[in-house]
Amino acid sequence: LVKSMKDKVKEIKKKVEKTEKKTSVLILEKGTDGFINYGADSLAGDMVNQIGGTLAKQESAVMTAEEVAEINPDVLFITYTPYLDDDEELIKEEKMDLFLQDEMFAEMNAVKNNKVIPVMLNEIFASGVRTVDGVETLAEGILSE
Repeated sequence: LVKSMKDKVKEIKKKVEKTEKKTSVLILEKGTDGFINYGADSLAGDMVNQIGGTLAKQESAVMTAEEVAEINPDVLFITYTPYLDDDEELIKEEKMDLFLQDEMFAEMNAVKNNKVIPVMLNEIFASGVRTVDGVETLAEGILSE
């Protein structure tokens, strides 16, 4: 399992390294006091770094909406957590709408370029066997045109 994960990371890193533009990435979770940024010291941030991506903010921190807009990432991943009886697609849409329906974020690159991407929390936080799923989700967002 570990070998397959390492091989997948190497494969994705080669693809990311071939891209001319270094895509800036934020991975956020909606918290009670703002947005929680997954920085380089988090599993999610390390995933981005391992595959050759660029974190728009290296430090893990709680950020205000204004700070998120100011950082202006190319790709914004927003976490979601569906529970047993939840409509997963509705949960994703609600999380994306935090950015897509708020005028404060309208000029952000990620919003303008339709690069606000939901990522299931259990793929990037205490992910275990789902780690490779998280790496693939992040890579798809970074590499997609």
